[in-house]
Amino acid sequence: MSQLALTPNPSPTGRGEQEAAKVSARHYQALCGLALSAIILLQLQQSTLMPQVSLAVAILLGCIGVIAIFYRSRMRPMLVLIAMAVPHVIEQYYLNLAFNPDTLGVRFFD
Repeated sequence: MSQLALTPNPSPTGRGEQEAAKVSARHYQALCGLALSAIILLQLQQSTLMPQVSLAVAILLGCIGVIAIFYRSRMRPMLVLIAMAVPHVIEQYYLNLAFNPDTLGVRFFD
């Protein structure tokens, strides 16, 4: 009776700890790749810049993102975020020039 109480409960598949140990960095990289492709597609749909410019920005963002996924370092995610933000800041700048041509100051974040 005491031996039954000391044995661990078997998992339903019989491979419980082995399955958990098989998750590696490659799974994380695959998930990041899927998220990167979704970001690129959303950038292509959302941009109001010229189609050639938005395509070039999406390709640049994709290259930076792929490099960030394969060569892991601490600054790579920040570079991807900056590459995503720069086109929006430039687009906002040009929209402010178009709608407020008489303003004297440079207005980025209105």
